[in-house]
Amino acid sequence: MARKRGSKRRRRGRFSFLYKLLAVLAACAVVVTALTLFFRVETIRVHGTVRYTEDDVRKACGVELDSNMYLLNKFEVQRQLREALPYIEDVRIRRVLPDQLVITVTECGHVYAVKQEDVSWVFSSSGRIVDRMEGYEARYLPQVDGCQLLAPSLGTKIQMDFEEERDIRQESLLNLLKAAEAVGEVGRISGYHLENPERLAMDYVGRFEVRMPYGADYTYMLTYLGMVMEQLGSNESGIIDLTVPGEAHVITD
Repeated sequence: MARKRGSKRRRRGRFSFLYKLLAVLAACAVVVTALTLFFRVETIRVHGTVRYTEDDVRKACGVELDSNMYLLNKFEVQRQLREALPYIEDVRIRRVLPDQLVITVTECGHVYAVKQEDVSWVFSSSGRIVDRMEGYEARYLPQVDGCQLLAPSLGTKIQMDFEEERDIRQESLLNLLKAAEAVGEVGRISGYHLENPERLAMDYVGRFEVRMPYGADYTYMLTYLGMVMEQLGSNESGIIDLTVPGEAHVITD
C-alpha cells in the first residue's frame, strides 16, 4: 500500500510539472500573439537632422507604417540609413508604446576633402567617406594633400596609400582632426599636408604653416599653439615648428 501511495504521488508530481510547462508555453504564445497583432508602427518621429530632412530619414530607414514594432531589425535599419544618407554617423532607435518609433540621428559636424584628379572625396574625422564632389564643389572645405586614397567609395573608411606598411600618417591625421574639433580650432585650419614622412603640416589662420610630429598628443599641441600665437603680432606670418617637444621655433617672413 505504501508503494502504491508513493507511485501516485510521483505521477501527480510529473503531471504538475507538465501543467506548469504548458501554462508557461501558453503564456508565451499569448505574448507573441499580442506582439504580432498589436504594437504596430503608426508614427515615425525623427530627431537630430541637419543636412537631411525628417522625410529623408523616414524614406531611407525602410520601416513601413503598420509594420510590427518588435519584429523590425534595428541593426538593419541603422545600416540602411548610413548607406543611403552617408553624413549620418550614429543612429539610435527607440520604441515608444503603443505605436511610435523614434529615430535619433547624429550627423558628422565637420568634413574634409582629398582631391584625386577632378573628384574630391569628402570624409569626416572618423575616416568615413560621406560625399563625392566634382570640380570646385569642395573648394571651401579644409583640404588634405600629400596622399592618395585606395578605392574610395561612399560610406567606406578612407584608406591612404603610403609606401610603408605601418605608416602612421593616416592615423595621425584623423587624431589631429578630432583634436581640432574638440578644442574648436577647425575653422582656423584650411589645409593639412602629409607629403613629408617625418612630420605633418597645416595651414593655420591664413598666415602660418604649422609643423608637428606624427603620433603626437594633438590636443596638447593645439593648446600650446594657441599660447604661441598670443606672443605673435597680428600681421606676422611664416612657419611655426612644433616638432621638438616643448619647443616652438618661429620663422617669420
